[in-house]
This record gives sequence, structure tokens and C-alpha cells, in this order.
Amino acid sequence: MMARRTGGVGIAALALSAALAGALSGCVARPTPPPVTVTVTARPPVAATPTPSPPAGVPTPFSSVVIGDCLTDIAGSQQPEAGNVMVVPCSTAHTSEVYALPMLTGSGYPGDEAISASASDQCGSAFTGYVGVGYETSDLDYSFYTPDATAWSAGVRLVTCVVFYPQGETVGSVRGIGTTPPQLAG
Repeated sequence: MMARRTGGVGIAALALSAALAGALSGCVARPTPPPVTVTVTARPPVAATPTPSPPAGVPTPFSSVVIGDCLTDIAGSQQPEAGNVMVVPCSTAHTSEVYALPMLTGSGYPGDEAISASASDQCGSAFTGYVGVGYETSDLDYSFYTPDATAWSAGVRLVTCVVFYPQGETVGSVRGIGTTPPQLAG
């Protein structure tokens, strides 16, 4: 059984109240300040998953690109002097996509026209297998990177066939896209 204490606590509380009342009797009351108006501006909701920054291109030697790589270089330009292209994820804006890597043959440099004709034939033949429809019925175009005389003399025979959309940069792969227009970057 719990016992209650009476008397002692009540008297002490009464004495403390009287002492405080006496001490505070000399205080001056301050005027009540005017009400404060606070304006709250709602912030837009925070996304559950932050949007990552677009990745920068990775300089990649032509000898290391693979079918399906997406590039930010201008389609059909000569191989840069450094022999590199900028590879980016296909989910980001890009100008072209590697779809074939045929090898040229021969020992002596056949000349720019002969190399271009051979590259065009080989890249044209590979277009349907990658895109899903023939070049003639597609809205896509193709081009290629070819070795110049200096690269040829160093033993380079690789042609890099790239597919691109003449309307601008795209997002996503065009592998198997058929006649569906690609998604424009923007």
C-alpha cells in the first residue's frame, strides 16, 4: 500500500509562491509585442532518387571500341590524330552508334577512294543486321571512320561503321529499331 504524504509539501509550495510574488512585485509589465507574420514558401518535393549528372565522354582508341558503343564525335569524320573517339553511355545524348567493325585487306595503301568504296560496301551490308531494316527504308543514315595512309602503314585496317540520325543527337540505342524513329536528345 502506498502512503501519501500530506502537509509538508503543501506548506513549502505555499511559502515558495509567496516569496516569488514578493520578488516579482517590483517588475514592470512589458507591452505585448504585435503579432509576427511568417510567410512560408513551399519547396518543391525532393526526388527520391537524385538525377545523376550526364557522364562525360571517355576518350577511347578506335582499336578498343565495340559494336554498340555510342559516340559523341561527328559521324564520318577522319579518325582523329590521336586515334580516339569519345564513348558515352547510349542512355545519354550521342551523335552515332558503332554497328560494325569490318577489316580491310591488302598490303599497300589503296588510296582514299578505294578505302571509302570498300568501307561503304561493308558498312552498307551490315546495316540491316543491326538496325533491323534496310538502309533504303530507314530514317537513319550511316557513315564510317577509315584508316588514313599513316595508320595504314602502321598496320591499321579497321573500319568503324556508325549509324546516326540526320535530325540530330539521339538518346538510346538504335539496335533493332527498324522503322521506329529514334528518340531525339533534348
